Amino acid sequence: MTGDPIAYTYDAAEHCPACARARFGSDDHGFVPEDAEDSEGNGIGAVFGWDEIEPDRGLYCDTCGAEIVEALPYVVVENTPGYLPEDDDPGRFATLDEARVYASDRLSDLLDHLYEAHGLHEDSGGLPFRVVGSFAQGDDCVIVYDLTRTHDLGRVIDIVDTRAS
Repeated sequence: MTGDPIAYTYDAAEHCPACARARFGSDDHGFVPEDAEDSEGNGIGAVFGWDEIEPDRGLYCDTCGAEIVEALPYVVVENTPGYLPEDDDPGRFATLDEARVYASDRLSDLLDHLYEAHGLHEDSGGLPFRVVGSFAQGDDCVIVYDLTRTHDLGRVIDIVDTRAS
């Protein structure tokens, strides 16, 4: 991650560096001059790669429409039903297909763990767990229950489209 601005803020919107330079010019280092002001007399703000940007909406230039930061609206959440998700930084993805691949990998890891925990292999009959849903069949949520536990709440792997809320 470089220290160069990825965008500039002026006129109450974000703009790509090329559009900002076209409007305000550039200094000897290729940046918008620090004393530049927008149409409302406000100073120009710089946005850097480490700044917090809402991942579900991304960042787009208000002048030319160019994508500055890709939107990552799909979140894969894994948790026990009735409890808060354990991961404070869940996997985020630009497309549903990418999210399904990641969720399928997480499901595969969970099933591998259950096979190993019960000393089973894939062609074992009468598996001691139940899988409800299938990412391969287009479901956005899969629940796995360990049938050897009396009060098992299951394990949920859920793909959430944050734009839908």
